[in-house]
Amino acid sequence: MGSDGVVVTPPLDAEWTAGSRNGAGLCRRLRAAGFRGSLRVVTQWATRRRRSEMAPDGRSRKRPSARAIARMMTLRRDRLTRDEAFTVAQIEHGVPQRAEAAALVDDFQNMFRRAAASTS
Repeated sequence: MGSDGVVVTPPLDAEWTAGSRNGAGLCRRLRAAGFRGSLRVVTQWATRRRRSEMAPDGRSRKRPSARAIARMMTLRRDRLTRDEAFTVAQIEHGVPQRAEAAALVDDFQNMFRRAAASTS
């Protein structure tokens, strides 16, 4: 237990961070590592963890994958969903160089679009 009386769960946290979000699957992995607790305890922990990662409006705050971020960053803003546009805005706020990179990507894409249009 931690100093505040809360059980410290490094193995569960590690599995969760690695992407294992199913309570039964978490329990199987933990039992293989010597855990002797019940399935109910693990599934309740997973439910509480899942709820804690929800935004106040009920949507998940799960971070998008690197591939999803790359796709969002290369799409025009009018092709992004509201959530994707919000994610891109957060990235731009945290990484100001992202605006310069976006401009370069847009220029590069426009160069190919113009070349394709002129050969048609």
